[in-house]
Amino acid sequence: MNSSAPGNAERQGLAARFAGGPHVSASSNAEQVLEDWLSELEPEQSAALDALLEHPFAKTILAGIAEFSPYLFELVRADAARLIRVLSCEPEAHLSSLIENTTRDVFAAPGETDVMHLLRRMKAEAALMIALCDIGGVWPVMRVTAALTDLAVASVQAALRFLLRQEVARSRIGPQAQIDAEHITVAATLLQDARKHLRDADEERRRFDVRHQ
Repeated sequence: MNSSAPGNAERQGLAARFAGGPHVSASSNAEQVLEDWLSELEPEQSAALDALLEHPFAKTILAGIAEFSPYLFELVRADAARLIRVLSCEPEAHLSSLIENTTRDVFAAPGETDVMHLLRRMKAEAALMIALCDIGGVWPVMRVTAALTDLAVASVQAALRFLLRQEVARSRIGPQAQIDAEHITVAATLLQDARKHLRDADEERRRFDVRHQ
């Protein structure tokens, strides 16, 4: 069987699927910034990342992020284990799993603070993964847009379901009201939130493209 077939490609880890990367100028200190951060990691994490960054374009992409996107590089530096997980994952399956697990955990969360933490954690991991798929040429722009939309929709739905569950538990609304309220609220809220996410992502992508040309 041809190992380059699309189905086989989608079963590879993300780092192995990079098809391109940004141009990092010779005068930039981005590679040194990246190396300095890598040198501060625990030996096990450093070894895991060294192996992943052996894939073509992987180190160039991270150096480009260090130079052109402070937001994404902060996501990289904030959690080395997350970066390892993202670079090792099959992005299509990982996004579905991330949304499914977070939706379940949000629904069962004891309070709003926990919900906010879960949704922010999902957003951070998904945003990093989607950006890497975009910058590395793993996904075409329409797949990137679809992933951002799925993330926005899932976030709003999970938050709404949690809030409605809380209201039912407090006897402020009944089970049927929960269904009715969800039907009424979701359409307008999802569209507004999804549009905001898409505008933010498009602006970030344009800034990145301009800076690394």
